[in-house]
Amino acid sequence: MTSHLPATPKASSLTLDNRISSIQILFRHDERLCRFLFHHQERRLRATSTEILEEARGLTREDRILVQVGLDFWSGSGAARIPAVVGHLDDQRVMAFLRAVLRLREMDLYVTLTEEALYCD
Repeated sequence: MTSHLPATPKASSLTLDNRISSIQILFRHDERLCRFLFHHQERRLRATSTEILEEARGLTREDRILVQVGLDFWSGSGAARIPAVVGHLDDQRVMAFLRAVLRLREMDLYVTLTEEALYCD
C-alpha cells in the first residue's frame, strides 16, 4: 500500500536515511563503493546518475551492477536488471541485495503507517 499523502519532514528524512542505509547494506559497507556513489560531505549523489553510470563502466561487472542497483534505490535511475543481479553476483552480494530490499520495504511500511496515523487524528 502506497500513501498518497504529502510527506512530513520527518518522513522525508526517514526515507532519505533509509535509502542511504539500504545502499550501505547493498554495498556491504564497502567505503570505496559508497564514495563512488555519494558526495563525501553531503547526503546526496556525488554526480548525476548519468555521469555515475558512465564512470561505472570502468568498474568490475559486479561493482557496476551494485552501483546500478544503488542508483535504483536512490532515484530509480540505475536500470539494474534482476537477471544481472542473480546471474553475476556471488552469494554474499545477492544476500546483501536481499537484505537491502527488505530494509527499504521495512522503512517504507513504517513511513506509510506514520503518515496515515498523522492524518487520521
